Amino acid sequence: MKQTLHVTSSSKLAVSFSLCFSFLSLSASAQTTAADSLVTGLGTHRVSEITESVSQLRPENLNKGFITSPEQLLVGRIPGLRVISNGGAPGAGAEMLLRTGSSLTASSSPLIILDGVPFSGNGASDHAGVLTFLNPADIASITLLKDAPQAAMYGGRASNGVLYITTKKGAKNEKIRLHYSATAAISTLRRKAPVLDANSFRDIVKDLYPDQDHLLGASNTDWQDVIYRKAFSHDQHLQMSGALLKAVPFSMSVGHLKENGILKGSNQRRNSFSASLNPSLLKDHLSLNLYFAQVNQKLRVADKEAITGAWAFDPTQPVHQDNKYGGYFIYPKYGVENPLSMLEQRHDSDETRHLLGQAHLQYKFHFFPSLSINARHAFQKQDNEFVTFRPADMYAVAHYKGWVQRNTWEHNWHLTELFLNLEHEIKLLQSRLQVTFGSRGRETVQRGHDYAPHTEEGKIIMDQARERHYQSESASAGMFGSASFTYKDKYTLHAAGSRHDFSALNMHTKPLLSGGLGASWDIASETFLKGNPWLSELRVYTNYGRHANPDAMGRKHFRDRQITAETTTKWNAGMHGAFWDGKLQGNINFYTSITDDMVLNALVPFASSQFRLPLNLGKYKATGVEVDLNYVLRESSSFYWQVGTHLTTTNSEVLELADGYRYFQYPDERFALGLEKGSQVRAFYLLEQLYDEEGLPIPGKYKPNEYGHVLPRLSRSSDPAYLVGFSTDVKYKKLGASLLLNGAVGQHIYNHAGDRASRVSPNFDKGYLVNGTRTFVETEYRSPLYQSDFYLEKGSFLRLQYLNFSYDFSSGSSEKVGLRGMATVQNAFVLTKYSGQDPEVKDGIDYGQYPQPTTFSLGISMQL
Repeated sequence: MKQTLHVTSSSKLAVSFSLCFSFLSLSASAQTTAADSLVTGLGTHRVSEITESVSQLRPENLNKGFITSPEQLLVGRIPGLRVISNGGAPGAGAEMLLRTGSSLTASSSPLIILDGVPFSGNGASDHAGVLTFLNPADIASITLLKDAPQAAMYGGRASNGVLYITTKKGAKNEKIRLHYSATAAISTLRRKAPVLDANSFRDIVKDLYPDQDHLLGASNTDWQDVIYRKAFSHDQHLQMSGALLKAVPFSMSVGHLKENGILKGSNQRRNSFSASLNPSLLKDHLSLNLYFAQVNQKLRVADKEAITGAWAFDPTQPVHQDNKYGGYFIYPKYGVENPLSMLEQRHDSDETRHLLGQAHLQYKFHFFPSLSINARHAFQKQDNEFVTFRPADMYAVAHYKGWVQRNTWEHNWHLTELFLNLEHEIKLLQSRLQVTFGSRGRETVQRGHDYAPHTEEGKIIMDQARERHYQSESASAGMFGSASFTYKDKYTLHAAGSRHDFSALNMHTKPLLSGGLGASWDIASETFLKGNPWLSELRVYTNYGRHANPDAMGRKHFRDRQITAETTTKWNAGMHGAFWDGKLQGNINFYTSITDDMVLNALVPFASSQFRLPLNLGKYKATGVEVDLNYVLRESSSFYWQVGTHLTTTNSEVLELADGYRYFQYPDERFALGLEKGSQVRAFYLLEQLYDEEGLPIPGKYKPNEYGHVLPRLSRSSDPAYLVGFSTDVKYKKLGASLLLNGAVGQHIYNHAGDRASRVSPNFDKGYLVNGTRTFVETEYRSPLYQSDFYLEKGSFLRLQYLNFSYDFSSGSSEKVGLRGMATVQNAFVLTKYSGQDPEVKDGIDYGQYPQPTTFSLGISMQL
């Protein structure tokens, strides 16, 4: 049977404008000065004129070690930004969450701007992170703007801020240089799941299930030792940059990554190439920026079900046996898969080819060089192929004589921008004016094909012979504008906004407007403070913005629904200070955001059934404070020592729910989060467990409500109350050392994996035994505790993100050759009371994820 789904839609022109005043304060951890500038792709801004605390990181401030994705560079670095790993699988990437987030359905990640080009955050692969195509070694700087007006020019998708990533480029009159770096790493499992060993398991079965002890085997197998391994990986990167004929800046780089995962069978291979060319003509009045990159990424995807399968598999049974199923021990009548068979016999390959590039042409008018006209065209093309192979001798598919299936997916987009940019000094008024106005259009095409599965011999498996084709097309168009005015280098006002139309959204949707206002004041430049010996900088700022986010609304084929875009209103105010020639720098920022017309997937009756469809269901508020400090303890010609720390508080409250809803469950009906008026967002919706006099849970007994009914109730939230970070950097002559600690306080985790593995139980009708965790020794609980808050645990933690040592082998008399060696350990320890393998899990529900490994690495960096 073949099914074809086809959705097309024409683009519409949308226009949007809004105002925004802004002020800048620079994050202490960024270590940048007021003379620094930020290139956004729509203009160049002085950092001192951006109306917020700018978190700007360069390679020396980024995380160290075996880094395979850009998200890893940011973990624990920026106040308010959570970077939650998608697990330890090679290529898995991470999810970025700013503060509490502006949506419970759509992404709460900052909008990524790569070399001036906004990325959608969607990829062709289901198993690779959104940014894993970008080689971290190609990155020159990363800057996060959380609240400044610049974000409004990108519409509602920037309601969680804008993350600017700039890649390395050559410079005019620069000599051609070669830079080579290589890293070798060994990764190991940091912590095993606390399941029973073979001897303890035998004792429990003989004590509690004596009539089933004949099912016990004679082996002593640690199934976690069986499925995990020590994994060796390496990464190499070569870059050439400079100026051709001392006039045309260029940069070229190639990279090769081979990453093996600690779960057997999992690995990543990535080959990358990038090139940029930045010529300028007509005495720099005409400039052209060209960029192209090609990345081939291949993942061997291990079956993560083998992880929880290893927890549950009988530890008294052997790994192998003489049989027709590949020599793996199995229960031939009961369909229980051998965990090692799942990893070694099953072979899932995920291969993606990325092409991306842009051309940006800028002309500064000869009669008025402060005014330029700009045109940009950018594209990304992703082709993905996923193939799953299970041989005929694998027990799970032996009756099919093997299983082979192929799926393909394409994700392609093109973006065009045309804009005017004015950067003008008004000397008469001792002021500076910057104005940007333009239009943007984007077209996206996605195509997919699910092929029918076939046997190892190539025969179609008839009872599974479904073949599907998918295609969707969408477009957006709009206009954006920005105006910034600075007077006497002390007072800055900034206004920015946009209006966009999205052709793939509900046909009733009006064009979406985003914008805001902001202002800043450099108090240190005032007469009454100028010349103060201990005060270097003191700025205050405030911003107001309003963003309409289209991402949670659903698609146009639900056109009969009256649904509006989520609208997030943001306000923040703060202060940046630097003292004693910048030795001490700090920021404090107060923020508030309110999301109205909150979109959630609700059960809606349709004919004789029910479906989950997006509906506007309420409003919630998020507030908090961000503080960061950086202090240089000592600085001399041979010794340097600085420390930095940051703290973020987060709080949220549901202000209202739609008529007819006293509470609401999401994302599913079984292990749900919940909302009700006055509650925190992402609160767990669970049954309140009752306990006996010894503090043990009473099977099937839960606390009733005031009406005597046993129903789930809202409990703790998965959001932390505090985010913390601490870093230090020490240099003595040629020796250097640095470390980063990060953590969260007040978050809670529903240990669903622990729930499933907390029972030692015989399957009387199936003839095999199931292992459990050490929790069973205390509770002897033999029945499921689904939706019980017994498994809701405190998830506070403090993690050593990395500890790095380096040595500079360069000769002091040579400026041509540089050589540095590095040794790093990552994820060495996690201090936590959480009983699971890792306290950082998506949405606060631990399903038994691929654990983050501890990694030891050695690296060299050489420049010629």
